[in-house]
Amino acid sequence: MTIAFGLRNLPDLETGVRELVRVLRPDGILAVLEFTRGRTRWMEPLYRTWSRTAVPVLGRLLSWKSAYRYLPDSIEAYVTHEELARILKRAGALPVENHTFTGGVCTLVIGRRTDRDPT
Repeated sequence: MTIAFGLRNLPDLETGVRELVRVLRPDGILAVLEFTRGRTRWMEPLYRTWSRTAVPVLGRLLSWKSAYRYLPDSIEAYVTHEELARILKRAGALPVENHTFTGGVCTLVIGRRTDRDPT
């Protein structure tokens, strides 16, 4: 199962991830691609400038202005890639692989449901 750029919109992240893991078959894989906090020192100022200036302008040109003001705020309020990996582990998705991209702007977390008895 995959989800990309959607977990940040769940009202309760832990409950949502538990449900995703619950519906996996035993040994099923959950891959989560998401914007995360915890960017590298060199990427943080670049990302902050881009997300606060260019993204809203592009959003206004291409779509709804308010949606692209929401995006940087929701990313800043979101978990780090380490926290996301711990949430998957607590939900029963082990072992977890954690791959960051673009200096930590985006993260791919992969977990495998390990129990043999569906909950």
